[in-house]
Amino acid sequence: MYNATPTTDNGQLTAAALTLVLSNEYLLYAKTRNAHWHIKGHAISDKEPFFEKQFTELAIIIDTVTERIRKLGYYSEAMLNAHCNISNAVETKFDENDSQGYIKELITDHNSIVRNLKANTLTFSNSRVSSSTGKFIETLIKPHEALVLALTSRQETPRILYPTQNRALRFYSPAEKRLAHSF
Repeated sequence: MYNATPTTDNGQLTAAALTLVLSNEYLLYAKTRNAHWHIKGHAISDKEPFFEKQFTELAIIIDTVTERIRKLGYYSEAMLNAHCNISNAVETKFDENDSQGYIKELITDHNSIVRNLKANTLTFSNSRVSSSTGKFIETLIKPHEALVLALTSRQETPRILYPTQNRALRFYSPAEKRLAHSF
């Protein structure tokens, strides 16, 4: 975080908090990009555009946070190494490029960011000087919740055991169950 113009200590604390938000967003963006680049499996044609939409949404959030830091009179870090040193995100190395592993990790990361954003919202909303920053941070929560919902919808559901007419047990997915009951 570089100071562009002299500001109050409160502005510096706000910019530092937003820099942490930015670093977490930036690393989540990189992880989502990694999932897009390295995905393998039977549903690759479906998952690649899905992850591309996810990291495009994250790029918009990154730009918004960066512009907010700049508005406070500071420059944000542009080097990935700086974001790695600031962020509290952890990267997991997968043995296989499994979409379900990526999705599970991205859901965890989004939920972690949402928790941190909510904590920052409370902190800044209680401060009269930075209440506008609290409102700004609050606007970042909804896109993450939408991205989690989209990721959750892409998780493969476990197959559930249901008896068939001949009393033999067979595993059906929820979609197969709905199809069987539609006749």
